[in-house]
Amino acid sequence: MRHKRSSLCMLAGLAMSSFHAQAQSNSDQYLAGPLGNPQDVARARKNCDDGSAKQFEINICALEQFRKADLAYQAAAKAVRQDLAADSDMQSALDNANIAFKRFRDATCNFDRASIGQGTMAPTVEFTCLATYTERRAKALSEYTACRKTGNCDLPNLLYSYENAALGAEK
Repeated sequence: MRHKRSSLCMLAGLAMSSFHAQAQSNSDQYLAGPLGNPQDVARARKNCDDGSAKQFEINICALEQFRKADLAYQAAAKAVRQDLAADSDMQSALDNANIAFKRFRDATCNFDRASIGQGTMAPTVEFTCLATYTERRAKALSEYTACRKTGNCDLPNLLYSYENAALGAEK
């Protein structure tokens, strides 16, 4: 049993590296591939919700949280890009900013994971970090788009203002 859990946690780390290439619409099927079967994923989700999850189930739930955040981020980034359709220079600048964001996010979360070693909690630490940064970025992009569409901006119409606001709202 211990070996199975250890293997599942290692697979959670491998799932992270292939996450973007394998994004699927059915989260149970996606998560089940590297971490067991759909019943394992459903049980993990239930146990995370009621607080009885074991560590390998918490890893599954953290991966799912990141997956949901990544889907929201992708939708928000697409909306901003569409909003900037008339300005290819702005689209290019946004693309570069999003690439830099992902590199920063991934490096930061890899550092956090490395700081606790390769234990069974490592995937949860990394996936939770990835989800947090990704949720912030998705929120900032969404607010940026809303501001551009309505013209009702409390802050200057600059993306970093929305990212700072999203960070400040968490305190």
